[in-house]
Amino acid sequence: MRFSAIFHLALIMAFCGCTYSVYAQSAVVDNPHVEASYISTYGKTSVNRVEFDGKYVFVYIHYHPAKDASDITISISSRMTMTADSHSPQRIKGWEAIVGGKRMEMELDISYRLWSKEGIDFMLTFPCPYSKISMISISENIDRGFYWRNISLKKSRKRQAKTKNETAQEGGNTVPWNRERGEREKEFSPSDNNRNSRLKQIQWDHFIVNASGSGFAIGENGLIATCYHVVEDARRIRVRGINNDFDTPLYADVIATDRENDLAILKVTDQDFSQIQSIPYSIVSKVAEVGESAIVLGYPLRAVMGDEIKLTNGLVSARSGFQGDTSKYQISAVVQSGNSGCPVFNREGDVIGVVNARLVVEGAGYAIKGKYLNNLIERVTNEVPVQKNHLEHERSITEIVKEVKSYIYIIEIE
Repeated sequence: MRFSAIFHLALIMAFCGCTYSVYAQSAVVDNPHVEASYISTYGKTSVNRVEFDGKYVFVYIHYHPAKDASDITISISSRMTMTADSHSPQRIKGWEAIVGGKRMEMELDISYRLWSKEGIDFMLTFPCPYSKISMISISENIDRGFYWRNISLKKSRKRQAKTKNETAQEGGNTVPWNRERGEREKEFSPSDNNRNSRLKQIQWDHFIVNASGSGFAIGENGLIATCYHVVEDARRIRVRGINNDFDTPLYADVIATDRENDLAILKVTDQDFSQIQSIPYSIVSKVAEVGESAIVLGYPLRAVMGDEIKLTNGLVSARSGFQGDTSKYQISAVVQSGNSGCPVFNREGDVIGVVNARLVVEGAGYAIKGKYLNNLIERVTNEVPVQKNHLEHERSITEIVKEVKSYIYIIEIE
């Protein structure tokens, strides 16, 4: 984000809470709860209101400049897009400034000098021709842009706290979970049994997703396989999708790595974690034959493609990878950024490899062979990985996807 002369605004939003309400035709949310946002020394922004009428999404923003900020201008790029759920991105329709209760239509890609030290309210408009939405992502598509992540459409509710006569409000900036850090946290005594969950909520408010990859369950006690390069520089790690819950990210730690073979094992450490349901696949150590099916399921290019799991299908093209690497397969299934760490299945529905790279020029994908993951699992658990007794016959891809997709997760890295 460039602030020297122009204040470029980029928003990345996620509307959660669809498990509480179905938003059809229209929705209005005032002061929605914001999970994470970019913090700038040039000022603060807050999302005051979101409206959806079945045709458009209107996002109302307040920008308040820092006291020592000067010569600030505001410009909204015509490259800004919004993605609703897993639908195609929609380009911004326009934006308006709100001054004295009156709206002023502004032009995209034009810089406007900030005329009030008290800040400015403005509204972004995006086409949204869907009957209902539960999540949107908005991005100006520029480097270091402002972002807002996981803005809940859930209506504000109050829940009773453990401390007598103490209540806490969810879902709004009006009574934030320590939005400014340190204010509300002081209200909770160490004896409060809910303190840990509240502090975790505070952590979520400041979790900045710098990258994401894929992973999959390898143990019902919260063990998850992914690639080492996905989590190599992570300060914190979150997992989305455990037991089909994509609205509640759970924290995880790296407990084992195999750098040479680009593998890592995570363990979910979040107090809200409950046991993973029985895992329906095996990890095959036997080397697959050339021509066997290679079914890839993961979460590539989330900013563009959305958070729905993506399937690509191909074959094992070679029993060696880049420059003859015998620890890898070459596969013809298309893989993209974000697929790293996702499983490759055969037609029996078992895992034969873990996607870790692609060759851009030729379009070839590479996957680490299953036996290397089994070796790492044995090192961590001191047990032979569980092998499911599948009937030895091919199944339809649709059957396999339905059975295994609930065990493949989004890995978010800060």
